[in-house]
Amino acid sequence: MALSFIQHGITAKKRKDRKSTPTLMTWNGLVKYFQDQVAGEDIQKLIRETKFQEDKNDGYPMECRLMFGNANVPFGYRGGTSPEHLVKSIPCKDVEQGKKTLAECIQAIETDDDVKKVVANFFKNKKTFDATTIPKDLLGGA
Repeated sequence: MALSFIQHGITAKKRKDRKSTPTLMTWNGLVKYFQDQVAGEDIQKLIRETKFQEDKNDGYPMECRLMFGNANVPFGYRGGTSPEHLVKSIPCKDVEQGKKTLAECIQAIETDDDVKKVVANFFKNKKTFDATTIPKDLLGGA
């Protein structure tokens, strides 16, 4: 071909050969990961107004959540132990209350056995998480 930039082009084979393995998140790094998220500039991804809360009109127009990638990390169970009872967001009045709630949830990952089990079971099958770092006593149910 006569186009001068073709010689510098990247083929699918060349890209595949250059790929490196991603750095996996570990159990010991979770708390810092979530603390950095809450302290970061992109807080509107974690604490935001939702149509669901707005329609309830109960003085809590926002929801807060922890995220890993694009998935909401569960906080625990409410009203049962099936997947439909997993709590993945919590209502809040404003950003400050949301930050306080998230800080409490992050602390629970270190201190509360039930929360640890729920979070461990959530992470055990995530591609970008090293499941071998999860303490064995946390797997197998909540």
